[in-house]
Amino acid sequence: MNHALHQAAVLLGLMIQLAAQTSWQVEGGRTRARVVGPETRAVTPTSCESLSPGKYLVHFPAGESGKPGSLQLPVPDSARVILGAPISKGASRLPVDVDGVEVTASTWAAVGVRPATEVRTFPDEGRDGRVSVRVTRSTDCRAFALLGRSSTEGGYLLAVDWRDAKVRLERRTGTDRFVLGEVAVEGLPDELTLTLQMRGFRIEGFVDDARLLQLLDGAVSRGAFGVGWSGRRPRFDSVWTAPAVVSVASSAAVMADRKTSLYAFAPQSPGSLAVLELYLDRPYALLPRSAAGFELWLRQRAAAPVVARGDWRGSIGAGSVCEVGVGGALRIDLLWPDLPMLCKQVALARWRIVAPNGGASVGVTPAVRVIF
Repeated sequence: MNHALHQAAVLLGLMIQLAAQTSWQVEGGRTRARVVGPETRAVTPTSCESLSPGKYLVHFPAGESGKPGSLQLPVPDSARVILGAPISKGASRLPVDVDGVEVTASTWAAVGVRPATEVRTFPDEGRDGRVSVRVTRSTDCRAFALLGRSSTEGGYLLAVDWRDAKVRLERRTGTDRFVLGEVAVEGLPDELTLTLQMRGFRIEGFVDDARLLQLLDGAVSRGAFGVGWSGRRPRFDSVWTAPAVVSVASSAAVMADRKTSLYAFAPQSPGSLAVLELYLDRPYALLPRSAAGFELWLRQRAAAPVVARGDWRGSIGAGSVCEVGVGGALRIDLLWPDLPMLCKQVALARWRIVAPNGGASVGVTPAVRVIF
């Protein structure tokens, strides 16, 4: 009797655990995503991941067309999550052999408040670009930093201070040190990917594809990339430089109990209009186009059948027409008739971004599947 009750309790626990899981997919042939929340997982187009419900941050890597913006998603029990980002090749990279670079006799460089044990500056100098490294902390390694626009007079550095569990963005001018930004990171991992991007006056620091620091500063205009550390040398799995990239759109659909919430990031300027569109795939094969973009046989531009489009009345959900805010975040809870004939029907959802004066369409967010 006790054995039977124990088996029943175990079975019930497994059923509850399975019911509480959520499924995650990515749309896009070369797109992957890093999901951080109650669980941390990499989601690829070829996988369907099962995660616990909760609040998640979704980060995308940089591609040839740019870096998709991060998304914050509340995911309820038994939800299905579809992630979307532009389909593009991985960003071009130039590998760097740290051991083949001469040690720089730089008096300004330091990793955080700690003097640098060793600094290595790459030979090529420039203004804009990215430097990234997959680094693993070694025993007695106190901190590690990426250098940007580095010269004998100063430069910028993005420092990971493992002792204080902080990430700092600093500027050095001669012997003067300025902490431009600082973020405390709970549970800072010993193994991470650190990226420093310089694009004009914009300086950005990323940890594992998550942008932790961003600011505008133009005190140093040129210099070389490099690496430095305090304490024992860490292990470098890979180091590379690449051209700077811009932010591009991303999107997600969270579906649970026949309710759908759409989330997106739009990189366009604040004040632009965002209009939600539900549409279908083209019902016929793609046709050849002329140099002007017209289909040769139909004499018109490519068009997809639109099922519904947002309006100011909020017919398909409050916020189906809205303004792009400062952070670029968009969100809507879809309103859709609960009719048997629409059950399990599929449409593609995206926001069309319109210039603030309404004069032109300036972009769209990646389309994601919505299952009614």
